[in-house]
Amino acid sequence: MKNLKETLVVCVGNILLKDEGFGPYIARVLCDFDEARKYFDDADARELVSHFYEYEVGNTQDANGRIPVLDAATMGMSMIPLIRDFDNLLVVDIIDTKSDKIHSGDVLVLEPDDIADNAVKHSLHDMKVIDVLAQAQLAGHDANIKCICVQAKDYQPVDFDMQISQELLDAIPNCVGAIMELL
Repeated sequence: MKNLKETLVVCVGNILLKDEGFGPYIARVLCDFDEARKYFDDADARELVSHFYEYEVGNTQDANGRIPVLDAATMGMSMIPLIRDFDNLLVVDIIDTKSDKIHSGDVLVLEPDDIADNAVKHSLHDMKVIDVLAQAQLAGHDANIKCICVQAKDYQPVDFDMQISQELLDAIPNCVGAIMELL
């Protein structure tokens, strides 16, 4: 029987496609004090980053009770070996609901099945994160998964653009709050 770890925060997205980079940016906010200070006062930023650390394969550093954060970027299927040893996954990604009731920057906490029709591909030759999670489940990994999704504004720029929309930047405190609430 494998020794499962408790929780992994998995942040996915493509930083070259505007709002698509939201997940990786959240990974930096959770793990880097200087990034966290842009959205929280010093005390709250210090408190926030004290709960998380950047997850790296093969890093045997004692996490001292902190929660690992994986910047999965556009890893696709190659993330399965990295996530399979965790009981709980919190997946941070953008979503495109195409609903006039949900606005850019709205934060939604969903089950994987709830995002299937609205998930965004991170590159033209990649799978949607929901498909990767389904493949992991077929391979025998049955984690408890929650998706923290933020409604995108612009994730299909004509040219590469690393600037996340202001609506999504404004949503960072709410997204972090949703993550903390699920822990």
